[in-house]
Amino acid sequence: MERDATYPLRYVPTVSRPRDPRNAGWTGRTGGWRRFVGDVCHDLHLNADRTVVYICGNPEMILNVETP
Repeated sequence: MERDATYPLRYVPTVSRPRDPRNAGWTGRTGGWRRFVGDVCHDLHLNADRTVVYICGNPEMILNVETP
């Protein structure tokens, strides 16, 4: 979907538990969303008035993302 220019989409995966054996070999972003979301938004030149964010994770994380 990211390669299809019909709808502008950027997929930014992260792993919050990089030391978990199931995540061995992960080379992408690590840590909680608060660690990098500001940088991602800045790097992608996102404007809050024109941006939709889809988040997935455990319920507590979702609530934290929704709270300014």
